[in-house]
Amino acid sequence: MQSNHFANIVSGSLIALVNISVAVSVAALLFAQADPRLMVPGIGILLVGTLVTGLGGTLFSHFPAIICSPRNGLVPVFAVMVAGIFASFDGEYSVAAEATIIAAFMITTMITGLFLLLLGRLKLGNLVR
Repeated sequence: MQSNHFANIVSGSLIALVNISVAVSVAALLFAQADPRLMVPGIGILLVGTLVTGLGGTLFSHFPAIICSPRNGLVPVFAVMVAGIFASFDGEYSVAAEATIIAAFMITTMITGLFLLLLGRLKLGNLVR
């Protein structure tokens, strides 16, 4: 029984390391082109998102052996969003540009989450397949 706990800890740690490296690399893809000063809050946002996704999915899922990690397939869409917002501030770094980018991420995430919650509540999950 104890070796089972050890295996779970090792596999969970490896998954956490992979998710952390993915979060940092996605932050580099999203924010490095706009301004390197956006990297620090960008890495923080993505690390918190990775933590919330991993813990939330693991603790609140009804499936016993689930592994949750953020999707990185939408990185090009978010990169265009970041570049567009940054360009609207004349390509100059400012606290307002940083706040606008963070707000855009939050609003996009909340709208997506509410839509997925609505799909689940209405039992329309078969539409996603």
